Amino acid sequence: IFFDQLPTVWDETRVIQGTIGESAIVARRHGDTWFVGCMNSATARTLKLPLGFLVAGISYEATRFSDDKTVKTRTHVKIETLPVDASTTLDVPLAANGGAALILTPNLKKK
Repeated sequence: IFFDQLPTVWDETRVIQGTIGESAIVARRHGDTWFVGCMNSATARTLKLPLGFLVAGISYEATRFSDDKTVKTRTHVKIETLPVDASTTLDVPLAANGGAALILTPNLKKK
């Protein structure tokens, strides 16, 4: 699902946070949609992802793809959706040597 939507050309790229050898969060925009990738090293951790880069006053739907060994699929990827906006800060739990990805799609209505 994620790779079906992933563009190959970007309008904007932002490094949200990162520590060499530990973890990184990068957000890339194509049109009105943001794609966020989170990477982690050998120690499990939870990162904070502030969404202040989103357009203020617009609500978004976040589709999150994350490692979850309890999911009964070959890839063990949990997919969930949640409402977010520019004031939201998400907790992103990352498994050791794991990662997460998000697609942030605007609802195009004022919140």
